[in-house]
Amino acid sequence: MTFGEVALRVLAASVFLLGAAPPSAAQECERKSATGHVEFIGSMPVNLGRHIEYSFSAVQTGAAGEDGECVVTGEIEERLYGPDGVLLRHSHGTVVCVSTQPNDSGGTTAWIGAKIDRTEPGVECTPGTPPEQCITHGVIDVEDNGEGGNGVTDEGSAVTGRTEAGAYAHCATRPERPRGMLVRGNVQIRP
Repeated sequence: MTFGEVALRVLAASVFLLGAAPPSAAQECERKSATGHVEFIGSMPVNLGRHIEYSFSAVQTGAAGEDGECVVTGEIEERLYGPDGVLLRHSHGTVVCVSTQPNDSGGTTAWIGAKIDRTEPGVECTPGTPPEQCITHGVIDVEDNGEGGNGVTDEGSAVTGRTEAGAYAHCATRPERPRGMLVRGNVQIRP
């Protein structure tokens, strides 16, 4: 193997770790989906007492696109209210990645990344920040714990801003993040 071939393999492995690599011939795109509506009251310092609400649909079709990447469709529509009921943010994103895995409660967890199409109030990049370091994407993770018969409520995280690379890395690395138990809504995840 030449030095150039080794360098290309290392580069390909690095891109895969960021979650942006197309599937190899041996790795086919799986079909999976995560859909639902999430409402909970924030309990972490950054969103304490805020009413977090979003609807989402994230579907990996099982097909690979012309670029070799798994085809993913869907969207996230979010509303964030202050403890006083005032709308703080309304945003929409187009889903770019989804990853799923069984969780400890016998259900399934999904990690989803989306490109922000619009947000009110607008989010702008800090002057002087390189474009690749700007918040252009958002991430969520949701937990489907069954249909209520097991007594475990579904959960969801707050929508958190990320760079494009950060959104793909979220789906690839599946970080453990704080989630709130739903006061209203339901999550459905199908592998």
